[in-house]
Amino acid sequence: MTALPRTLPGKGLVAVRFALGAGAWIFPKALLKLLAAQDTEDPVARWTVRMFAVRDAVLGVGVVATKGEHRRLWWRIGLACDLADLAGGVIAARHPTKRRVLSKFAPLIGAALGAAALKQDDV
Repeated sequence: MTALPRTLPGKGLVAVRFALGAGAWIFPKALLKLLAAQDTEDPVARWTVRMFAVRDAVLGVGVVATKGEHRRLWWRIGLACDLADLAGGVIAARHPTKRRVLSKFAPLIGAALGAAALKQDDV
């Protein structure tokens, strides 16, 4: 069973999760550049990006593959991941050595959309 979210925040977040997940898996170097990584050729950095990509895609799958209380749980799991990523960005921004400090706050978008989907009871 698959069912797309019905709210705009829910649809938007699932679209971002799938696009970012697929894009980062296929083009990890592009995401590393966006994050101002020093070495975009580093195989460990690319592997890390691909792990993030899979996690993001799975969070999207969890939402579209469930309904009701199960979907609510997936929204909460995604929100927890986004808030943890945001906390990591805040820690990293304390010593901004990279030119794209704002990219460290990108998880705020996912957290806001996830919270909005939960608030609108998109289950």
